[in-house]
Amino acid sequence: MGTSDGYQGSGGAWNGAQRTLDDLLSGGDSATDDVCADAAGALQWEVGDGDSADGQSGETDVATLEIPTVGSEAVPITIRPRGSGGGGDVGVGVGARRSGGRPTPGGSGGRGRSRRRAASTGARVAAAGYALRAGDATALRTLGLELAELVGLSPAQQAKRIIDVIVGTTATIEDAEIARASSSMIIALLERTTEPTPAEVVRIFAVEYVYEVFLTELGAEMRDGSRNGSASIVTENDIRDLIEARVASLQIEGDAVDAGALESAFDEVLEFTRRIIHERPAE
Repeated sequence: MGTSDGYQGSGGAWNGAQRTLDDLLSGGDSATDDVCADAAGALQWEVGDGDSADGQSGETDVATLEIPTVGSEAVPITIRPRGSGGGGDVGVGVGARRSGGRPTPGGSGGRGRSRRRAASTGARVAAAGYALRAGDATALRTLGLELAELVGLSPAQQAKRIIDVIVGTTATIEDAEIARASSSMIIALLERTTEPTPAEVVRIFAVEYVYEVFLTELGAEMRDGSRNGSASIVTENDIRDLIEARVASLQIEGDAVDAGALESAFDEVLEFTRRIIHERPAE
């Protein structure tokens, strides 16, 4: 998994993370936590990703909210259907607080990744998985899928069909990151005997997506041929384990499975994941 060995990363703000990684791989004082913190600091979102779906500003930017870690008094991320409570058209507890028109959080070099596109794609893929497990032909049809074409296929085949229809052709490195994260998530959703909760699915996507971004930007440093290959694999595993641990510490509640509620949750969790890795609030 990961990006092409020929891609050298975006440069700019990512150079600091690459230097920290080089120090770690060379036996210096840097730790995996330092590499990931620098990488999360370099990760920036496309301008406008903080806007609401209609392009209007919300009440408060999620980038300014307290990170909702388990056991904290911060408002948890709550996945709920659209229109359920004071959020109006927003499907997650803190979703109505977003604001737009400000520089995106994260790094300062190069163009940002579209958090909104990642959240929208991941949410539709997840909603398709839940609809398929429930045998909901109507919900699948709204996503461009037909239940009759999916029934009888293996979970892996079903996952591929869903990705082909919803994600489509990946024309850019950023699109490929979204596709790989969505693929890992939908396979987990369809293959597990016990249906994963929406909170679990949101966590899976956040882990896989941020991991894919980090591999895109740092993979060339780990695979430049100057180091033992097993050391790079260990480092990649350590990075993934750290991302997974940080995401696991976020408090997520709710059981809605419609695409709108899931999209808002995915959007919020991606930013909170970036922040908790970069800010290291528990230290």
